[in-house]
Amino acid sequence: MGLINSLARVLLSGIFISGGIDVLRAPGPRAVVARPFLERVRALVPALPSDPVLAVRANAAIQLAAGATLAVGILPRLSAFALAGSLVPTTLGRHRFWEQQGPAAAQQRTQFLKNAAILGGLILVANVPRCVCRASEIGYAYQVKVRIVSPLARLSAGQPERTQPGEGRRSRPGADDRSSGRPSAPGAPPGRAARLGCRGHDM
Repeated sequence: MGLINSLARVLLSGIFISGGIDVLRAPGPRAVVARPFLERVRALVPALPSDPVLAVRANAAIQLAAGATLAVGILPRLSAFALAGSLVPTTLGRHRFWEQQGPAAAQQRTQFLKNAAILGGLILVANVPRCVCRASEIGYAYQVKVRIVSPLARLSAGQPERTQPGEGRRSRPGADDRSSGRPSAPGAPPGRAARLGCRGHDM
């Protein structure tokens, strides 16, 4: 699960890193396209810079920085929020297919939908609770403790391995009573939510 999540973040962030570098190197063409949109939005947001070159460079810097942090897994949810916020004005400013006709409109519609799909992926990343991201890691650490660390500690202390009287088979670790939600045997781990310490709104 951890490897899959890391690969997905790298694939999702690549377009922002590459695009941010290109715009920072040559902001002129993007500034020409963004100028009409910026003039419309400036009436609602007076704090926007009057220079379109500065605006597109700032947007590119956000995409480059947030794309890099998303790729390496630093604050992935916050990075996804930042990328989503920068993608919306980029899409509305560059791919206004409803204002064009013919093949140009079809091309811009395709680009608009591609950006919408990327935005959906960013929303999924930003909406993943921290406990889900760490569930597999915590489960693996628990298995290592139960099966390796605890027996080795008892053997080093000269204590025999504990067994339950009349135990026919080993109970499944973490199995909770379906009706009460409490551990089914002494020493069993607590419920899943308590064991993972889920905090659904962590960054």
